[in-house]
Amino acid sequence: MTHTFDDHSGMTLVEILVALVIMGLTIMLFGSFVTSLQSTRTAREQTTALAYARNYLEGLRSKWQTLEGYQTLSLATPVDPPASYELEVDIQNDSGSTIFSFPNGSSSDDLSALRNITLTFTDEEDKTVKLITQIARPTPAPTLEEDDE
Repeated sequence: MTHTFDDHSGMTLVEILVALVIMGLTIMLFGSFVTSLQSTRTAREQTTALAYARNYLEGLRSKWQTLEGYQTLSLATPVDPPASYELEVDIQNDSGSTIFSFPNGSSSDDLSALRNITLTFTDEEDKTVKLITQIARPTPAPTLEEDDE
């Protein structure tokens, strides 16, 4: 009696190698997908923080267009900063003295010619983004005098 082994119940080496290559490619694609998701999330959070900063600074500029508004530092308190960031606001006069600080809450009256505003955003990974701008004191509106003729 002769036994032949025509029963191909196992896998060949080529089939195993092909399966390993397919699994490796799948793992690589999944890894790059996860990395791109994290990058997208970070970019979205940074864009949100920058948009908030622009809106905040434009709000200050519009409120400080008059001398009466420029005297009111309470307008500098930020409202609803982005949730994924800690926000610090520091406003200094032209000699470098702090006249407003958030979240510390300190403020003092000052009508210096120039204010330096620094917004500092810190994310959960302690990455810091600073935005710095200056706002000048508005000049008084000219008064119109009528000629008496």
